[in-house]
Amino acid sequence: MAGVLKPQVLLADSSLLFAKGPSAFLGPMLAEQFDGNSLTAAYLGAANGDQPEYFEIFEAAMAGVGIGHVKMIRQEFPVSDREWLKQADVIVLAGGDIALGWEVFSTTGIREILQERFLGGAMLIGISAGAVHLCRQGWRKEKNGSIQGFDTLGYVPFLIDCHDEANDWKDFRQRLASANSDIPGLGLPFGGGLIYYPHGEAQPIGKPLVEFRKDPETGSLREGLLYPMGKGHRVAHNEPHIEP
Repeated sequence: MAGVLKPQVLLADSSLLFAKGPSAFLGPMLAEQFDGNSLTAAYLGAANGDQPEYFEIFEAAMAGVGIGHVKMIRQEFPVSDREWLKQADVIVLAGGDIALGWEVFSTTGIREILQERFLGGAMLIGISAGAVHLCRQGWRKEKNGSIQGFDTLGYVPFLIDCHDEANDWKDFRQRLASANSDIPGLGLPFGGGLIYYPHGEAQPIGKPLVEFRKDPETGSLREGLLYPMGKGHRVAHNEPHIEP
């Protein structure tokens, strides 16, 4: 059943889930989007092999915003997990190995249920690899060392990479430069994230994000920064925001 589409959240790491004071975003956003209703949450740990310590971080983050009904959706995807995922209001896609997580989603039926929940009004939160899954394309490294891209959920119209600022986004730049696409790229540093709203607006949170756009004439990459500008500040994703 179709619902009201909710904002989708991309995070480089889990730190923003625990933000307090003026930096806190999750609790106020959930209260606004769900009218303060009692919520259930699901955690997809396929990308990290369902490591329990990462689920514990998720549990603590949900408890901090008043969600006590939580469950890990295991990669074996038993019936009980399937039924929980079908009803979850908040779904967290965990970090880890992008290709591994996507393989599990694609072979178990999780991908189709994510589509149902997205259209049904669930809020999806992707962390690192999970954030990549919410966007247009992921990638895997082949045995010969080449990089192979593959389509992902595509709910957020960007290509992204996370927490590689120490490497100045070198690998991401190479992927964007060689891609047969003019889809914008975003680099999310540690402590950075993005809220993407249903009508095409984006709100950087935490730290400035690096934006890459391919020049349509030369094919070269232009880059700049997208700055968090306080609560409620949003930018239309299809407008250029490059700052020299």
